[in-house]
Amino acid sequence: MKFGFIGTGGITTILVDGFLAKDKGLDIVVSPRNAEYARRLLEKYPANVRIATNNQEVVDLSEYVFLCVKPERAEEAIKPLVFGKRHKVFNLVAGLTLETLHNWIGEVDLLVHTIPLSFAAYGYGPIVLYPDVQEARKIMGEIGEVFAADSYENVRILQSLASVQASFYTLLNSLVDWAMVKGLPADVATSYTSSLFLAFAKTLQGIDKEGLFNLSNEMTPKGINWMIKSNLKKEKAIDAWADSLTLALERLSPDKD
Repeated sequence: MKFGFIGTGGITTILVDGFLAKDKGLDIVVSPRNAEYARRLLEKYPANVRIATNNQEVVDLSEYVFLCVKPERAEEAIKPLVFGKRHKVFNLVAGLTLETLHNWIGEVDLLVHTIPLSFAAYGYGPIVLYPDVQEARKIMGEIGEVFAADSYENVRILQSLASVQASFYTLLNSLVDWAMVKGLPADVATSYTSSLFLAFAKTLQGIDKEGLFNLSNEMTPKGINWMIKSNLKKEKAIDAWADSLTLALERLSPDKD
């Protein structure tokens, strides 16, 4: 298989790392736009990666084309390109609908929207796919767990949920900072907090909504867990997460930056 990437940045690096970890025989062509990222990939995978002279060459040399450009550059980068009916196209551009993309590139063999996250570099974590096409599911399933959406609205909701990643890590970092201020060594604070939240996450594996609700209320009345949750709710710190997700959903309206 021949994979091509339009836009060579962080997400392309994640995908290339993930795919080549699974199949070391892949041929990969990356665009030259971000020379530093392209050079790093070439140096890391000299037997698999080549740098195209331009984006059209990426398309010409590839069967599977991944569109990884920034939303504000999408039209200028993609619309001039010439695709053929043999191409299988994976769109990763936030806010760019498949309808608009189809109008730009014409008929292709496969056209889907997908949202992998940084974990895909290591072969795990959720990957959004729309629509649920078996061939696309098989490809993306190599680097994570595929969650198929049945509408673009659901794509937006799932992408909004994924957008809490930096906030989650910031929360953990603030907890570590608090523990250090109180006197805990940095390495102990970091490793304990990481282990604690990993255990929280493992408890959720295979759980349903009722089970999640029960866990959220599993605390001794008037105990320390109850006190912290009550204080966070009083400060609207928990509601603020949902409010922020609503902002993300609005920003991800179709074909908007």
